Amino acid sequence: RREDGATRRAVLIGLGAAAIGVPLASWAIIAGSRGNTRGAIRLRSLPPAAHATVIPIEWTGDPVPGASPSDIGAGRAKLEPGLYRVTVSQGSDRAEYDRLVVAGETIDITPRLVDADLAREGMIVVPIGDGVPAPKTVGQTRYATAIEGWSSYAIDPFEVTNAQYARFLEATGRPPPSYWRSVADAAPAFDDVPVIGVAFADAQAYAEWAGKRIPSRLEWQFAAMYADSRTFPWGDDKTRIEERANIGTIRDQSAFDVRTPTAADLAHLWTRERTLDSDDVTTLGCVGMFANVMNWTSGIAVVNENTQWGTRMVHGNSWAQPRVHHLDHSMIMEEAGAPAIGFRCITTA
Repeated sequence: RREDGATRRAVLIGLGAAAIGVPLASWAIIAGSRGNTRGAIRLRSLPPAAHATVIPIEWTGDPVPGASPSDIGAGRAKLEPGLYRVTVSQGSDRAEYDRLVVAGETIDITPRLVDADLAREGMIVVPIGDGVPAPKTVGQTRYATAIEGWSSYAIDPFEVTNAQYARFLEATGRPPPSYWRSVADAAPAFDDVPVIGVAFADAQAYAEWAGKRIPSRLEWQFAAMYADSRTFPWGDDKTRIEERANIGTIRDQSAFDVRTPTAADLAHLWTRERTLDSDDVTTLGCVGMFANVMNWTSGIAVVNENTQWGTRMVHGNSWAQPRVHHLDHSMIMEEAGAPAIGFRCITTA
């Protein structure tokens, strides 16, 4: 995608504004007053009876507080630069797309509508609403305020496995991710371990193909620490962490390079069955959110109020890390396909 310097700076300024609490809608007015042109989202092959809406979202991946969805007339919306979520629905079929709109450019989306009930099959509902207790804080996030206006959503109980991702590769012709063959050689239960080495764009493509999306930072954290802000899925007990979850398995970190894992290293990946049989199961029933592999989120990284262009936030811990006493998070380049990173999906409940 072509992107000149002025466009790049405009987008950086806009995302930075969102990061420090300035709604994207407000920043859009500032950007427009400086002569920046709009971008656009165009929906191709949109079914005549389908209904499409767009709403601005923040750097965290969550809707801008107070914003309302706008209809996309005739399958095309002209928008100020920023982050947006497009929702397309027809009857019980649905699709969601998170996109970054850049000034002067048009983003084309060909909606793939998936039956919502089929997409939610096997997922765990995260209730939101009156009577649902919200954790007071997670890091610097105040959920009681952050989840206002949210709807309940459903999240995958496990990370996407190699078997699930293989069906996506077969259906789309997309090339396999990094370490695909290495894991196949190392893990006897290849089909049942989380897919790794997947760049953010590949994870997002899988989610959209499945009628889902990648969770925002807050959606992921809320599911992981639902209701009581416990330190670990099993409570606040810091003893025997390596026995309770798949972390700290590489004893000699000085001789280990996560960028070039050996077959013996990759054999540390836990299967769904092994993780389910551990203590790494949340109060809602989500498995492996503390460790095994870190998970992509749609949140864009921000450091000292400066947006880190081309990065996304990953949450959780992994088999490759030394022992830790908290749910970790890191910023990772979008193109990175790391052996310690996988993903799970969500969808509106």
